[in-house]
Amino acid sequence: MVVAESFADIFHGNAVRNRLLTVTLPGELFDMAGANRHQSLTVDLREQVLVTGIGASYPFPIAASRHEQIMLGLDEIGGTLAHADTIRQFEHHRLLAERWV
Repeated sequence: MVVAESFADIFHGNAVRNRLLTVTLPGELFDMAGANRHQSLTVDLREQVLVTGIGASYPFPIAASRHEQIMLGLDEIGGTLAHADTIRQFEHHRLLAERWV
């Protein structure tokens, strides 16, 4: 996991593809969380919050689909394969309805 004020789009995209979580905190929260470099930070992925060693917590957003993939330990291909039955069902119905395709 990498925590910063912002990320370049290309870095964020590559991080997602490599299963690296990027967390963006607003400047003032980032400064407060990093003020004491020796305190611990705990990441609660289920609740989407960073908790400092002194108990301060900072919520962070993750897109719902990304959150699900992280919680299930899936990459982009694994996320797609998780819907394999739905995809097969769609393809079956599409072939029946559009035999010329």
